[in-house]
Amino acid sequence: MARIRATTDRFFFQVALCLIPLALCGCANAGNRGQSAADRKYSRDNASGSSAPDQSAPDQGLDQARDQAAPSAAPMYDTTWLLVDLGGKPPAAPAGVDLRDPRSRPRLKFDAPAKRVSGGTGLNSFDGPYESSGGDALKFGVLATTRRAGEPEMMTQESAFLSALDSTSAARVTESTLRLFDEAGRELARFEPLQSAP
Repeated sequence: MARIRATTDRFFFQVALCLIPLALCGCANAGNRGQSAADRKYSRDNASGSSAPDQSAPDQGLDQARDQAAPSAAPMYDTTWLLVDLGGKPPAAPAGVDLRDPRSRPRLKFDAPAKRVSGGTGLNSFDGPYESSGGDALKFGVLATTRRAGEPEMMTQESAFLSALDSTSAARVTESTLRLFDEAGRELARFEPLQSAP
């Protein structure tokens, strides 16, 4: 009887030794539940010998746009976006063109259910399909445009604008700004929502 009791005691002691590490892991994981992903990565980096998370980012481009994403940003869809920068230049404003009139500036609006984009070039209207495969990926299909002529400066801008749309492979909304990027991550164009654009 004493031998059975000793065997039973030894068995329970071994089980307890196995359960203690599991209980400790559970407590550690419970503590991590309140941490953000960045905090957990920082903790892992510190444990592996890194002194701080990598804060390096390019001066411009898609990586920087991802880092600046703001929860208060305007939604990409159901918003009319007005051009504020095209290839590093502001919208063309030849004599007689009032940039406060949204029709005089390149603009676009996404229709998410129909997967279509429509808008204007400052001279002509356009409409066509787009593809968004998740994340930042965005590709415009063939856009049908009207064919009205105008000032040479406006026609040059229209050509550059349509070329930028054709080269787009990614988009990101950051701090109420829509930015379009090419495959290399270079910024092609920047837009602001109609209500906040100058």
